[in-house]
Amino acid sequence: TDVEADAKVSSKGILGEKIKPRKHLPPLLVPLSDLRPPRLHYLSVSYGLTKDLFNFWSGAAFRPVYLRQTANELTGEFTCIMIRPLETVDLPDGLVPKWEEGFCNDFARRFLALLSAAFRELPSTLALSIMSSATTTKTLTQDDIDAGRDVAVDTKPLNGHELALMFLPHDLKRLDAYSRNLVDFHMITDLLPRLSELFFHHRLPGSLSLSLLQRALLIAMGLQKKTVDDVSAEYDLPVSQLLALFNKAVRKLSTTLNKIQETAASDEVDANPLMQRAKVENQRIRAGALNPLTSSMEHELDEEGRKA
Repeated sequence: TDVEADAKVSSKGILGEKIKPRKHLPPLLVPLSDLRPPRLHYLSVSYGLTKDLFNFWSGAAFRPVYLRQTANELTGEFTCIMIRPLETVDLPDGLVPKWEEGFCNDFARRFLALLSAAFRELPSTLALSIMSSATTTKTLTQDDIDAGRDVAVDTKPLNGHELALMFLPHDLKRLDAYSRNLVDFHMITDLLPRLSELFFHHRLPGSLSLSLLQRALLIAMGLQKKTVDDVSAEYDLPVSQLLALFNKAVRKLSTTLNKIQETAASDEVDANPLMQRAKVENQRIRAGALNPLTSSMEHELDEEGRKA
């Protein structure tokens, strides 16, 4: 047999081997229909970034984890790597569910920071699609997508203390004045990067919703730092229409920040013992603990005069 022949070869060495056809050898090629595919942990794809290609792979549940900062010399495209995790919980070496979240969130933070530098010339709609794909961690309905509610889970909301560190009271007043059309757009351009980062890092309440075009404007003017004329040329829309939409977005953001500030002030009052006592006294007065006088001052003077 072949096993005995192999044993003789190993005992005599290669010089004593006799070359002859062997039987019962395993096949070199096997039909794919007869071959069971191996289990994989994830699928990945690498390609030159374009809007159509990104929409295709994103629609197939792939998520971005890397985008090269320098464009290809021949095509002018940025190399993009996307992954799609597979179900592996039943494998001995299977990965924990949602293991890719750390990679996607790290990519999203770096991508946001580089939008004003390496990726400034990307179309803002494509940049918005990349951010939404990298940070979405739950199944969204069409209503959620239309309202801009692609809020990531486990996101710590902004509190009053952090808000005070990021914005001065005068900054919030400028935002409020612009939202009421009292000042020009250029009065708040320095605040747009911080506003945009708060929104796209999902630090604002999930009830805040912006339309797709409003979010694209936030990316273009707040993170990519494009001028209004650049955005007007990109969308082929008049500047007045874009600024009107942007003003509505800033109004929502300003209202949200003011609510956070008011909530923080209310919590500070509740935590102060002196303010608590004043609040209780105010409630007691409103409840009627201090009744008004039964007679007027003129009536009392008349009574005292008659007595005298």
